[in-house]
Amino acid sequence: MSNTETGTLNTQIKPSQALRRHFLSLGRQIVRWSEKLSINSVAIGLTCLDRKTGSSTVSFNLSAAISSITERDVLFVESDFGKPYLHRGRGMKNPAGLSDVLKGDTESGSVISRLKDEPHLFAMSAGKAKESESVELPLSNLRNVITDQMSEFDFTLFDLPIADGLSACDSLAAQMDGIILVVEATDIDQRRIESFRNRMHKAGIEIIGLVINKA
Repeated sequence: MSNTETGTLNTQIKPSQALRRHFLSLGRQIVRWSEKLSINSVAIGLTCLDRKTGSSTVSFNLSAAISSITERDVLFVESDFGKPYLHRGRGMKNPAGLSDVLKGDTESGSVISRLKDEPHLFAMSAGKAKESESVELPLSNLRNVITDQMSEFDFTLFDLPIADGLSACDSLAAQMDGIILVVEATDIDQRRIESFRNRMHKAGIEIIGLVINKA
């Protein structure tokens, strides 16, 4: 991976031992699911129905868990444009990222950082695009980017925007091998979850499962 490594990202977001066991369990389930696909590089998106459900934290820690379980290279991609999870004290200094890669302004290898103390975990920021600009990005380019520029990673996990039907979530999710919905334990709305499921199925997007956070 030295050919894509451009920096080291320090991170303080270490889950407790009890929480880490949950992420490792979830990671093993994801690995078993991926083995049925019979492909070398798997792209997974995580999304939510409401802000502050912790889906970004779940995405990041699940990426770390999978890299720990498999000891294979995993890429965490911040794709919730305008909500810079990696920039909030996580040490990601390079402002360029996914939005710039989609526009063809840079190659993904130049904006990927290795995480300190995580030998198999890498990260890419969302880039310079604001949330209001995200729907105007050439989102259809993502599948080619995944195939051509991210195929050296065994797993690529995308922290997707909120799935409210207005964001870039649906367009991005359509190019994933599967997606996971994160909901907050105290705010489970069966009607909205069913609506989300129907919308994804109609678009031909496979839902891997549901993560109940903050239980």
